[in-house]
Amino acid sequence: MKKIVFGLFLFSTALFAQKTDKNWIKIIALENEGKIKSANEIVEKIYKNAVSKKDEVQMIKCFFYQSKYMQVLEENAQTKIINKLKETIAIVSIPSKAILNLVYAKCLNDYLSRNEYTITRRTNTTELSDDFLTWTSNNFQSEINVAVQQTTENESILKKTPLSNYEPIFDYSSDEDFKNENLFHYILNENIQFYKQRIHSWEVHKSSFTFYKKELLGKADDFTKLNFDFVTEQNLLKALTFYQKLEIEYPTQSNQFDRIIFCKNYLLENNDDFVTAINAIQKVTKDAVLIQKIQLEKAKILTQQASKEILPENHIKAVATLDSIIKVENRSNAYKSALLLKQNIVSKSITIQLQKYIYNDENTRAFVEYKNVNHLKVSYFKIDQKQLSYFQNNYNKRDELVEEIVKNSQPSISKSYDLK
Repeated sequence: MKKIVFGLFLFSTALFAQKTDKNWIKIIALENEGKIKSANEIVEKIYKNAVSKKDEVQMIKCFFYQSKYMQVLEENAQTKIINKLKETIAIVSIPSKAILNLVYAKCLNDYLSRNEYTITRRTNTTELSDDFLTWTSNNFQSEINVAVQQTTENESILKKTPLSNYEPIFDYSSDEDFKNENLFHYILNENIQFYKQRIHSWEVHKSSFTFYKKELLGKADDFTKLNFDFVTEQNLLKALTFYQKLEIEYPTQSNQFDRIIFCKNYLLENNDDFVTAINAIQKVTKDAVLIQKIQLEKAKILTQQASKEILPENHIKAVATLDSIIKVENRSNAYKSALLLKQNIVSKSITIQLQKYIYNDENTRAFVEYKNVNHLKVSYFKIDQKQLSYFQNNYNKRDELVEEIVKNSQPSISKSYDLK
């Protein structure tokens, strides 16, 4: 996922861009030296120049840096950042407004999340104050929803705006799809992620969605025709609505897969239905990365259901599935996740817990947790008071002491166990 970030960017346009690059290099150097005030002064100059030349990418970039520096240099930084953001939104073009309204919604949501206890105790009012620090929870929710709604206004313009126009304010801009993606597609995906993060699982009544599993896990044509009037949780409703909008505009197999993952994680519980749905996509897609993602999901389910007693072959099947992902050495996110999951599956581990205090000649038990270990040998060694004191007082050298005792002493008793 591409994210708006602070960073150092390169431009290919003429003198102004080249001069700006040198200024940003100087800004980064000053920031690293802790000279925030001096860095901010240069940012202010760049911002004024960008406004005069209507260079909105530079204006947005300057806003990010100004916001960061305000938190160090200014009192009431939060209010000043929000006001600066609203001022910038008012003077930029429609595509830039969409990006900044998204930033505005995220800023408000972040403040609401961090101060929720205080805000929810406020008495609701009928008027919206200019000072967001006095807003109630309802005020925040309303303003956030309005800001998100404004991100997708003027669809036709956003669809004609390549996301690459704003490459300097994005990380991961080397993604293969970056140059082909438009701003509207990006905004839809960001809005989905925004509302997904606000969903509380305990507020979702999964039983309400079982009847619609065919459409929820089906093709775009079926899913986009669903009427979600029965959904009462507002963040969930908005996420589903944006998923529908995304697949109406871009009915790709990748978008279908992402929506099916969402429905499986938030709405439906049957893994068999989920696997059937993603298998259907795998049969028709030629997208190597999408196939890797599908295989990864199947491997996760096999791992979750693995059991020596009931499904002893699941780990073997999961590793084979992961190997099919890893052999495509494209360094995709699914490839990296497959490497980690395989390592976790095949790695050996054992943990033993004993009672803290045991009396002489007392029978006691140990709690043993293990993975990929078939045999366990337990040996007891006698140690003297000096060794005990050293062991208790030198935490970082305990392993060395144990190795020394095992190497130079004979165990008092040993016993081997076959682990089932």
